[in-house]
Amino acid sequence: MLFEYFNCKGLISTSEIQETFDSLRILTKLSEPMSDFIPKLFDELKTLSSRDSFELFFDVCGNHITISDCSPDSFRKIQEHILDNNDEVEYEIELNIRKNQIESTLSLYFLDKFSEYLEAESLLNIIHTISKIFSDNLKFEVFSTINQFGTDSIKFFQAGESLQSNEIFTEFNRIDKLELFSENSSVHNLNLKLLPNDFNLLNISSSNRLNVFFNKACSVLSIIFISNSSEFKNIDSFCYKISGYKTVICDGVTVTSLAEKHKLLFKIYAWAYEGGNSSDKIGLVRNVLSIHLDNNGNIKFDREVWEAIQSNYQIYLKGNIQSYLEVKNKIGEFIIESTSKTYAMADELLDSLKNNIFIILTFLLSIVVVDGFKDNGQISVFSNRYLGKR
Repeated sequence: MLFEYFNCKGLISTSEIQETFDSLRILTKLSEPMSDFIPKLFDELKTLSSRDSFELFFDVCGNHITISDCSPDSFRKIQEHILDNNDEVEYEIELNIRKNQIESTLSLYFLDKFSEYLEAESLLNIIHTISKIFSDNLKFEVFSTINQFGTDSIKFFQAGESLQSNEIFTEFNRIDKLELFSENSSVHNLNLKLLPNDFNLLNISSSNRLNVFFNKACSVLSIIFISNSSEFKNIDSFCYKISGYKTVICDGVTVTSLAEKHKLLFKIYAWAYEGGNSSDKIGLVRNVLSIHLDNNGNIKFDREVWEAIQSNYQIYLKGNIQSYLEVKNKIGEFIIESTSKTYAMADELLDSLKNNIFIILTFLLSIVVVDGFKDNGQISVFSNRYLGKR
């Protein structure tokens, strides 16, 4: 592989190597025999990912050639150039690799150089760049020997190997979390498509710079999701506002200082955005943070603030249970009262029915029987003919 070849030759420290998400540039000056170095380099170019393309500039005292594939014609062109300039002892090569993303996978050739790029670039620009190439996940195929590492959605694995079973991507309701964020928070100069989960390392890498970058991104995104509003200032400065029991504005906070608290910040974010009552949880977090301040008026992120959040949530739950019981008791009282009224109405209806029956009987006695006695006598009154006429 390209990295092993340059590392074996001791050229990494003496070459100018720059690697980003979409490109790799190597510029080096050499004095060892061209016939030994260049053909071997040509073979190493065959190990590049089929996703990527390259251009190799081979310059000897102003005489240069360019190749862009590993065909026999390109190799013949190199051999002829070496023979034509065999008397020269110094030469220069420049290799430019253009990376292409296929099936959410990108190549990495010099992991440490890529880490240096992440460290030197502003976090805002890096988040912008990843947002452009990120869908639901992102995989980095590393062309050097590494142990697999990454987050729930961003994985690094060695070229030629597949992702291990414990490195399968995890689903965590991305759309729901982003919608909840848009309802409760805002961030200036950033079209947010990423979550803190995307940068929460499940297992660390051998590159400390890379670990630090992921911790920075995770902590800053966690603050963005917790805060009412936030804004990037420069490469290592951040501003956020939290409105709870009081409004607190933390300006000029260094990204590095937030990274030191990445585990706690992610823990608070994850608790607030996962599970039920998320909007209430976010409000509760802001209430606690707004009064948990240091002597300079900045929010303290420590074990005590986490315990305070949990204690307040228990009080919140008890308050909801009490409200539930009160409502339940009121409903019970209403049902009992309604039942009593129903029984009373039934009694009144029964009494009314009894009275009506009595009136009917009275009518029969007074109209039918009494009048019959008067006009026809006892026998005629109780005859079928008489009652039928009445």
